[in-house]
Amino acid sequence: SNYTTVPTVPVPVLQASTIVPFSLTLGYCGTFAYSNGYSMFIDYNRNGSFSDLGEEVYASAAATTGPNFQTGNFIVPITALAGRTLMRVINVETFSPASITPTGTYSWGETEDYMVNIGPPPVASVTWQEGTTTLGTGNTLNYASTVVGPHTINAVASSSLGGCTLTSSNAIVTVNAIPSAPSIGNSVQCGTKVPSN
Repeated sequence: SNYTTVPTVPVPVLQASTIVPFSLTLGYCGTFAYSNGYSMFIDYNRNGSFSDLGEEVYASAAATTGPNFQTGNFIVPITALAGRTLMRVINVETFSPASITPTGTYSWGETEDYMVNIGPPPVASVTWQEGTTTLGTGNTLNYASTVVGPHTINAVASSSLGGCTLTSSNAIVTVNAIPSAPSIGNSVQCGTKVPSN
């Protein structure tokens, strides 16, 4: 068995609330390849343990014999604490990858620790538009128009991470005309009767 820290790999920034793609390449030494599996863990709450709920970010679905290449994605939870923390990658010769634990012992395999930097969630900017006219930016819009009738307004949210864009469904706002003020003319009143115009 072997344990290695890998300080030469550049420290990647993993932003909270984002999808992170990964790939793992497994080789082997010797003349015979045994069944193996692997798991990845990230200490999201930075407490020095990989055993907390949600910190196993990947586990082989089944054992594989010989060298192999695996890819996948995991989501960094929004609750992950910002700052540097450890990611642990473990490969073990086993028929049961589900039995791999972050601090377990094994006869044949390797454990490697890498530093990762948890960043804050990406900030989305929201732009409100009516047709091609920008009405404002921000999470809310105060809208006033002197043009009577329906107005179609949409919101476009873009993320600071990767330029992801989400366009909302159109909202229809109807501006009604202000009613005319009543007109008053001269009136004649005789006694206790209701005045007439």
